[in-house]
Amino acid sequence: ANLAGACLLKVDRTKLANRRFGQFVCEADRKAFRIFLAKVFGGQATQACDVILQTKVDHPSSIQDSGEAGTPCHIHIEAAATYDRQACRAIVTDVTDRKQVEENMQRSAQQWKTTFDSIADAVCLVGADAKILQCNKAMARRAGLAPDQCVGRTPCELIHIAAQPGEGYPVTRASRSLRRETQEFRVGDAWLLVI
Repeated sequence: ANLAGACLLKVDRTKLANRRFGQFVCEADRKAFRIFLAKVFGGQATQACDVILQTKVDHPSSIQDSGEAGTPCHIHIEAAATYDRQACRAIVTDVTDRKQVEENMQRSAQQWKTTFDSIADAVCLVGADAKILQCNKAMARRAGLAPDQCVGRTPCELIHIAAQPGEGYPVTRASRSLRRETQEFRVGDAWLLVI
């Protein structure tokens, strides 16, 4: 391992010779890592794998005063076997920051969806063509459909105002005026305010 690899593993470089990389992989990812190695040594092409390195300092040669021991380290490995299949060359990249960003984005998206679905009023996001891109549960309930079944349809179609939005429809007017437009519609016994 080079110096960057030793730092990633938090092990003195001189103590890495003849140590199996798999012992640094967290227990939950070891099976996937073994499958990855079988593909590396069994095939011709470069293989790729994402795993987490062990977070505990349980290796006698670990650097324990770094302040980073115990922090999960997500890595991406690309490897190919040598021509004699006795060893492999690997590029190991720390992708911890990218994984953290992905997790934060997923958490934010889930929070937004939870908030969106908690709105009691029927709400949908529409594109320039007046077709629904996303709707909340209240809109789907009003239409008698699942939220994903509403996508690609027009709100007019779902609340039975018309098959397609006309020139006077708020979304059509807003796309021209570039400002908020509203209109009230009577649907059965209810009045709906379309914004």
